Amino acid sequence: MRMPASLWGTGSGVTRALLDGAVDYAKSKGAKAIDGFPVDNQGDTIDRTLAYPGMRTIFDDAGFTPLGEVRGNHAGHKRIAMRRTFD
Repeated sequence: MRMPASLWGTGSGVTRALLDGAVDYAKSKGAKAIDGFPVDNQGDTIDRTLAYPGMRTIFDDAGFTPLGEVRGNHAGHKRIAMRRTFD
């Protein structure tokens, strides 16, 4: 079954909402920090079906800071470890 193209990226902010929800949940459980490992495509086009770990720009916008590159790559693009700490 072929899915409609709009399913793979509508620009409606679903990924941002999910990341915000994960941050809120971690805070509510007393976490001191939360980590993510998004794709760092450095502005290159990436197939949206391969962007499921999230894109670095979304993590940047959510207040995460880079820790370093993750070994290996994802769909030809590097992944980066990022962390957001809570006060």
